[in-house]
Amino acid sequence: MAEYLARVSWQSIKEYKKPTHSNSMPSQTQLALTDQYGSDQPILAKLRFGDGLWLFTAPEFSIGKQRRILPPSVLGRISITHQRFPNTAAVQLAAGSPPQVQPSAGMTANQITKDYTYWCGGVAGLALPIHNAYAVFKNLTFAGANNHTIASCVRCQQAAVPTTGPYGHLMQHFQSIRRLAEESANQLEQLQQMVARRRTVFLSHRHAEASSLVSEVATILQQNAALCWWDVQVMPQSRWYDDKILVPMLKDGIRQAALFVAFITPGYFEPGWAREELKIALEDGGPTVVPVFLGDAMQRDENTQQQRHLQLPIAEQSCPRSIAELILRRLPELSLLSLPCTDTQ
Repeated sequence: MAEYLARVSWQSIKEYKKPTHSNSMPSQTQLALTDQYGSDQPILAKLRFGDGLWLFTAPEFSIGKQRRILPPSVLGRISITHQRFPNTAAVQLAAGSPPQVQPSAGMTANQITKDYTYWCGGVAGLALPIHNAYAVFKNLTFAGANNHTIASCVRCQQAAVPTTGPYGHLMQHFQSIRRLAEESANQLEQLQQMVARRRTVFLSHRHAEASSLVSEVATILQQNAALCWWDVQVMPQSRWYDDKILVPMLKDGIRQAALFVAFITPGYFEPGWAREELKIALEDGGPTVVPVFLGDAMQRDENTQQQRHLQLPIAEQSCPRSIAELILRRLPELSLLSLPCTDTQ
């Protein structure tokens, strides 16, 4: 079985979702967006029954000179079962299907994908949250001679994707449907498993006071199969990105996390993103909040409304591994070797 990666444009996603905002409901036979994919690229015809097609997108906002592309996110994986080939409206079983498998009755291509030359559909895996995979994407490689994402890639010169902003160039490497190298397919599978097992952590901190420590903690967590969400990895670090966009991104990351880890430093409760993040986390239905008090933070702001909500056990040291252990104990299926603590101070 082979694994492939394909891009879904943000415009396609917006078009697909339009019927849900009107009085007309989608057809009962309309497939979910992550159950199907259409393209004019002939490589789709090579996919066989049981192959995997990973779909990803990158949200965009603004127009003209202010147009920006946000970090890439994996939408999910399709296990291919059906295909539609050029010059035919019929949907049929993909090549290589077992004899006992029968075509699905009523399977049709959605309006978004039926206008493309090639189409495939199948069984969707777990749908993944938006803003999840920037760090993974930076390390993906592909099968074939041109396996790495390199700046001189011809596809970069031909892509009609915004080039401004910190993430524009990254996306240009992924315009073509490409077969993933085995290790990269495994990385995406691990990402999906971490989301499914709720091993997801939102790391909240003030950059000026805890960014180095947070990066060390995140490295340990990710080595132990935890998916970390913190702004320097998944949010645009540019003055051109509008706050109206960043707030919903923050809310998404917090809402999708199993744990919200607040690195409480002396300036944590001052006006800014960290205090806004904690406010969101403390809303009804939010993630479990785990406070990590650093330095003399315990002596500051003891009577603030936010701090009175922090009821879980406290780590009062700046050892990255001790903090990681505190977090991993609250995640499902933890597995962390107890190693000596090396203080970073």
